[in-house]
Amino acid sequence: MCSRYENSAAQTRLAIAGEEVVAVNPYVGEVRPTNPALIVCQVEGMVRPREARWGWETTWSTRPLINARSETAATKPTFKASWLARRCLVPATGWFEWREIPGAKKKQRWGMKHANDEPFCMAGLWVRDDAELFRFVILTREAAPDLVEIHDRMPLIVPPTEYATWLGRSDDTVPPAVTDGWAKEPR
Repeated sequence: MCSRYENSAAQTRLAIAGEEVVAVNPYVGEVRPTNPALIVCQVEGMVRPREARWGWETTWSTRPLINARSETAATKPTFKASWLARRCLVPATGWFEWREIPGAKKKQRWGMKHANDEPFCMAGLWVRDDAELFRFVILTREAAPDLVEIHDRMPLIVPPTEYATWLGRSDDTVPPAVTDGWAKEPR
C-alpha cells in the first residue's frame, strides 16, 4: 500500500459489540503521513475514537513508518507489543496506489474504494509517542486478485462483523479480510 488514503466522511459511525461509536473526523479528505486522522481503539477496556497521527517515528529512519505487513508484524520487535495490546481500526473511504506506465515519466495514480461507495475500516496498530500523542500504522496484506495489476499490496480491510474481535484480541491471529467488491479508477 502506498502512502495515501482517503476519508471523505465528516462523521464516522461504527457498530462495535452492540454499541455505536460516533466520531467527527479531524481531517476530511486525502490523508498523508503525519496528518491527523481518526482511529478507533480500545484503551483501558473502552472502545473510543481518537485523533492520531499516521506514522511512527523511529530512531533509525528520518521518515515515519506508515505500514506494517500483517503476515509478520506480530513477530517484529517494532510492532509486537502493539500487535498484542494496541490494535485499532482506521476508518476510510478509499486508498491510492501509483502504477508505472511504460514510456511515461510519471506514474499513474489509482483510487480504490468499495464498489458500493461504503466506508470501511483498515486494521492498524497504535502507540503513544514521548509527547503522549497517538500514532498509528496501517496493516497491509497481499493484494486481492482484481487489484494486483495496480499494486502487490493493499490495506488489511476488517469486515464489520470482526471489529470487536480485532480490537480485543491479544494473540497473533490475523483477522479475515475483505478482498472482493473493490472498484478501481485512474485519478
